[in-house]
Amino acid sequence: MSERASPASSTQRKALEAFLQNEESKQDPDDIFDLEEKLGEGSYGNVFKGSHKKSKAPVAVKIIAVQQGGWEELKKEIQILRDCRSDYIVQYYGSYMANTDDMWIVMEYCTAGSIADLMESTCRTLSEEQIQHITASVLLGLEYLHGKKLIHRDIKAGNILLT
Repeated sequence: MSERASPASSTQRKALEAFLQNEESKQDPDDIFDLEEKLGEGSYGNVFKGSHKKSKAPVAVKIIAVQQGGWEELKKEIQILRDCRSDYIVQYYGSYMANTDDMWIVMEYCTAGSIADLMESTCRTLSEEQIQHITASVLLGLEYLHGKKLIHRDIKAGNILLT
C-alpha cells in the first residue's frame, strides 16, 4: 500500500506527467503490459520481463518507486533514454506512471541476458574471440554515447546485455 502524496510531491508528479505527455503515460501500465518474472533488483528498483498485451512482444520493465525529491533525476534519465537510438544501446519504449507513485520504464528485452548471467549459467569464461566481439560492440556503444556528450559510469559484465 502506498502513502498519499503530499501537495509538494503531487505538484512534482504532475510536472513529471506533463514531461511524459507525448507518451501513453496517462494509461495504467497494468492495462498495457503483463509482468512475467523478476529479472533483477537493486537500489533503483526492480526489473521484470514482461510482454505487451496486444502484440505479445517481450519487454523489460524497470519499476522504480519514486521518492519525494527523485523526480528531477528521473526526468533526466528518461530524457537521456529517449534521445538514444543506436543498435548498441538498449532501446527505450516509454515511461508510465502507475496509479501508485511507481514509474514503469519500458525497454527492449535482451533475450540472452547479461554477460555476467551468461558466464554464471554456463560456468565458463568467455573465449578471446567472444571478448573481442563484445568489446568492439561496447566501444561502438560508447562512441555513440560520447558523440552525444554522455558518459556511462558503470560498465561491467552485468550491465552489458545481449540480444
